[in-house]
Amino acid sequence: MAVTQDKTRTVCQRCRYPINTCVCDRVATISLTTQIHILQHPTEVGLAKGTARLLELALPTVKIYGGETEHDFADIKTELLREQRTGHSVWVLFPSQQALSLSRTSVKTAYTSPPKHLIVIDGTWRKAKKIFALNPWIHQFEQVALNNVPESTYTIRKAPSASSLSTLEAVAELVEIIETVDMTPLRQLFHFMISKQMEQMPEDVKGRYLLQK
Repeated sequence: MAVTQDKTRTVCQRCRYPINTCVCDRVATISLTTQIHILQHPTEVGLAKGTARLLELALPTVKIYGGETEHDFADIKTELLREQRTGHSVWVLFPSQQALSLSRTSVKTAYTSPPKHLIVIDGTWRKAKKIFALNPWIHQFEQVALNNVPESTYTIRKAPSASSLSTLEAVAELVEIIETVDMTPLRQLFHFMISKQMEQMPEDVKGRYLLQK
């Protein structure tokens, strides 16, 4: 395990978590056909509780792009618009008014075929809405939303409601709907990360999170 030293702590170079919360020995690679592009708000970069980096570790088809505006995402915008022009489908996971609602009980006739590319926005709900608003180029792609989802187990971060999922949970749920892939190893990695984070919390802080469950 390679390590590096930042200003205050030793960090694993692979998973980029501090050594005492390293998750590398629990990472299991999952092969997918869908290419997943994560538009990540700058405040999520390096966030200890973030889940996008777990997706990047476990899913080889995941790429993360940091930014907020259309200019920030210029390269991936060009790539995906070209992909669409050549007949490759692109979906955006976002609950817009135009979004197709999907769930575990959805039948494949609800959509013509799984996408080649999936865009996911990583940030708090307020920041995700801002990225969606500032990037009208993604509005032309098929928009999908999750319906009847299990309650989130993201106990170490506040959410608008019990039905609000972390980026990892949302991706895992959608992938199991559109691909015949078991995402259990990814969820196990997620729960391991949460347990490692909880171990480092002072008892009073840990107690507040437990009360939210």
